[in-house]
Amino acid sequence: MQLYQKRASLLLGFSFCFAVLAFTYQTDRTKLLIRKWKLIDAEFPEIEAELLHFSPSQRKAHKQELSRTWVGSFIEFRKDNTYTAVILADTAQGIWHLSTDQSQLLIKNQKDSIERAMPILELSKNRLILIGTQQQKMIWQPF
Repeated sequence: MQLYQKRASLLLGFSFCFAVLAFTYQTDRTKLLIRKWKLIDAEFPEIEAELLHFSPSQRKAHKQELSRTWVGSFIEFRKDNTYTAVILADTAQGIWHLSTDQSQLLIKNQKDSIERAMPILELSKNRLILIGTQQQKMIWQPF
């Protein structure tokens, strides 16, 4: 009986520690996300495939031209789980949250109320990389 109680106490202790670590991880990732991010690059798979047929200088020129189109594009995630995004002069607002396992950003635009999942490839204080709804890789950095 005493051995059973020790094992139960040990399991309960491990469960508590795991819960605390999971909450800390979630809180830290949420804190990292809450800020204003500017779009610095985007890679579209179908465009990248087409660019393989271009010369290196043509690819570079195309990427430079494309990067100029992102100027002024941003997304801001707020503590109240609302967001505002301006991408290519199109403005969207809605709500956001992270998936249970923290691997995806879930956003719901107030215009259509459809929840969209965007996998998070990287999230740090200096960089956010998301896979967008058209399978594009979007690279963001804080303002």
